[in-house]
Amino acid sequence: MSQGGHIVKPSGKRKTWAIIYRDPAGAQQWEGKFKKRAEARARLNEVLGAIDKGTYARPSSVTFEKFAEDWLAGRRQIRGSTESGYGSIINKQLVPRLGAIAVSALRFDHIDAAVSGMIEDELSSKTIHNTVTLLRTMLAGKRGPSALRRGFAFHDPTMGLELPATGIPPDHAADRRSWAASVTRWPIRERLPACDETRLSGFGSMISSGLATR
Repeated sequence: MSQGGHIVKPSGKRKTWAIIYRDPAGAQQWEGKFKKRAEARARLNEVLGAIDKGTYARPSSVTFEKFAEDWLAGRRQIRGSTESGYGSIINKQLVPRLGAIAVSALRFDHIDAAVSGMIEDELSSKTIHNTVTLLRTMLAGKRGPSALRRGFAFHDPTMGLELPATGIPPDHAADRRSWAASVTRWPIRERLPACDETRLSGFGSMISSGLATR
């Protein structure tokens, strides 16, 4: 049976809520940066429930592959082509590049290397944009069990990332490598568009049709 944890209200320079609890080994754990008390309460209930069921994993030890599996399984509002589209992008693009890395250890360099790898693999700029948009939703989305909301991460490693400009001129289509090497990239600022299911749902069917592989 899990020991009870408690919620820590904002104090001093810390403007966010936090939770404290003891893991199965008896070690005290702290998770913070919850903007609302309700978010902290929901996370604490989730943690204590996982401890009771024997499924608890310390945030620092959860790999991206495991997190991605749980994230997709926990999306209640996505079904059909959107769900299969997410699964395709996760399994074909994200897990092979980031799967073995602990979510808490993900840094800008990891994401930037993943984007460079997608460019080298000659994926379309649209596929790269869709992949990074989904990744940021998984890591820092405002809705659902994002890594930030679950306490697996404490920052958004996609911030400042540069992506290829969308669109390839017809006369460059036959030479993607040359285009990829010279393409103008644009940076992700503090607010990347489409960081939630509302904007992401539109490309689920497109990914299923093949955009996740090219």
